[in-house]
Amino acid sequence: PNRRLLLGLIFANLGSMRRQARWSQKGLASYSRSPGRQADEDQLTDFIVLLGRGSSPEETIDRLGSLKNGEDGLSKRLRGLVRSEIGAAYLHSRRPGEAQALLHEAMALCLGRDGYPEHEAVILNRLGTAKMFLQDYASARKYFLQASRSARRIGDWPTLRRIEGNLGLLSLYCAEPEAALQWFRRHRDGVVHSRRYSEYLSTLLNETNCHIDLGKGLAAERRSRLAVSLAETLSDDMRLAYAQNNLGWIMTMRCKGRIAKDCLETALVMRENIGDNEGIAQTRLNFARLHLLARNYDLVAE
Repeated sequence: PNRRLLLGLIFANLGSMRRQARWSQKGLASYSRSPGRQADEDQLTDFIVLLGRGSSPEETIDRLGSLKNGEDGLSKRLRGLVRSEIGAAYLHSRRPGEAQALLHEAMALCLGRDGYPEHEAVILNRLGTAKMFLQDYASARKYFLQASRSARRIGDWPTLRRIEGNLGLLSLYCAEPEAALQWFRRHRDGVVHSRRYSEYLSTLLNETNCHIDLGKGLAAERRSRLAVSLAETLSDDMRLAYAQNNLGWIMTMRCKGRIAKDCLETALVMRENIGDNEGIAQTRLNFARLHLLARNYDLVAE
């Protein structure tokens, strides 16, 4: 019964937005009259989540946005899920204000006494992330802790690991590096066990920043070198440049000027090739710091 709706979403993957809108509207009408509606809804739930995770943020906003605009036949659960996935795409696009509005709507539709506990932790975690990006740290902590309890209650361990990583990042933003390290270690143990190496790389980079803030140069260097190695293995140029920049700054603080210069040069070239203007500015600032320290303390920077 939902073949037309699913085809509408599949056509979106093929880039046919006009056909997607037509098929989606017809599919929603057939879905609302479907006798096997619960089974169909479970399939649609899985499909919406996969579409949200398998597309770029811009594609997700476009594709699920058209579904949201023609959602009269959808249940509360699906309407909330669509908003949650679009909200996540806005977060990835650094648009936390728009994400926050949609995630509040998703929470109203999916949570509560007659809600859907399987979606609660994910929505609360995303809402906490939006609050953190908006620098509303008290609200972010509240939502993350609520999400953590919800994930534990239903045994959603992958989501719990992400929440722990976000609590670590929040602690780092709040200048609490010791607390951040505790959260990051818990997150790291979980993602290594499940072999989610991209998340492990993020944790290594965040742990490096904690050790830098704590003035633990050797520990920071070890984490940063691990991050460089893993980023090379994953062919992740953006985070490899970030790790090289971190390592250059760490080597500067440890009075190893030649190594610092090599790392910063590598980071600068990579960031220029990527077009990461914010990263370029940060690496150039670290170069200036290196040359300043070299003049004042006779480091070898040339």
